[in-house]
This record gives sequence, structure tokens and C-alpha cells, in this order.
Amino acid sequence: VKNVNFVADASTLVKGDSFIWSGEALGTNLRYPDNLTVENCTFEAVASRAINTTVVGVQVKASKNLVVKNCTAKNIHSLLQAQSCDESVLVQNCTVNGKNGVAFKQVKSAKVEGTTIVASGYGIRFDGNTDNYGIVVKNNKVTALQPLIVRKMTGANNTITLEGTNELNTTEDYQIVVTNGSDDAEYVKPTGTYTLTGADNYTIFPEPYPVATWSELTAALAAGEENIKLTADITY
Repeated sequence: VKNVNFVADASTLVKGDSFIWSGEALGTNLRYPDNLTVENCTFEAVASRAINTTVVGVQVKASKNLVVKNCTAKNIHSLLQAQSCDESVLVQNCTVNGKNGVAFKQVKSAKVEGTTIVASGYGIRFDGNTDNYGIVVKNNKVTALQPLIVRKMTGANNTITLEGTNELNTTEDYQIVVTNGSDDAEYVKPTGTYTLTGADNYTIFPEPYPVATWSELTAALAAGEENIKLTADITY
């Protein structure tokens, strides 16, 4: 799908609509479509209320090898909602300005690269409730309430990798959130296991467990804390 301008006005907007929808054929058990590329397309809702609806640019379910590149989304819920994709999903060199950016729900291998997002909600959202899944965030500029949030982190061996230069801007406390809960609920310390790399210079939830004395350090280790920050020099 290439070089198409998608526009919806107030008379055509319906909650739950998507400009491009790739899923099971209605009323059948046919296989979901694979190998979908959306390139150099624009998605815009011109109604003032559109930003508060669930109108999505590209919505896919159980598809393999999805690519969304060089696309622009304006005044809609999000550019992409990808769900249950057991292969790669790539968002590359896109521009998003709306309620949210892009979301990956149970996507095995997600990547967002070279993309600019301005959103009132989340910028990049990834679900961590499936084992051995991961996301790569590379060379993006994201301004959002939650620039990068990994929610439902209950799975094992997930990977969150930041590469290149990412600019993550927020008015809240954390640029990166890893939570057991959702993006619209109180943050909860994750119970799953994951590896977060390339995030040394960002504010992160959960914050490292603070210790200032030798006894506090040994107590934290005994309690199973794996993310510990020394707030003072310790002499033993």
C-alpha cells in the first residue's frame, strides 16, 4: 500500500475504525494476511474530536512481516496497533502527531527506527507478557506522557534495547517505564524477567533500590533486589 492519502472527516468517523485493517476475513476462519508493507502514506482525521476516538492508521492482527515506513499520522488515536504477530514488525522513518504513537501487543520482534512522535499519551508501547519477545528502539525522537512504556511485564527473557541516539521527552518522572500494569494505571514493579540495554542516561521505572550502608546493601541482596543503586560510598 503505497503513496495513498487517507482522510476521514466528522461525518465518516466511527469509534473503532481503522484506515488499514489486516485481520481474519470476516465470518471465516481464513488465515490472517502476511507480508504487508505500508509506505509513504498519510493518515489524518480532520474532525476535532478524532484525537479522542480509537481511529487507527494501521491495525493488524496475527500477521507476519509487517513494515510501516515513511508514513505520517495526524489527529488520530495512533499510527499503528499490532497484535499477536509472531514475526517482525518494523516502523521506520515515520511522523506521528496525535493521541498516541505506536503499540505492539504480543509482538515477537518489534522495531521503531528514525521516527518522530508527538503524543498526549504514550509514544511507543510494548507488551511484555509473552516469553522471549523484544523491542528495539533506534534513533527516534519521542515527546509524550510516556515516551517508551513496556506494560504487562510478566513474561520471561524479554529484551528492551535502545540503540543509536534516542531523544525521549516527557513532563512526567520517567522517560522509560517497565510495569506489570497498564499504561493507564498505577505503575507496578514487574514480575517478569527482562534485559534493558542502552538506557543508562534515562529516568526509568522501576527505579533502582537505594542503599547507603553496608547493612542496607546486604539486606537488599538478601531480599532478592536485582537493581540496586549506591547512594553513598560504602566501606567494609
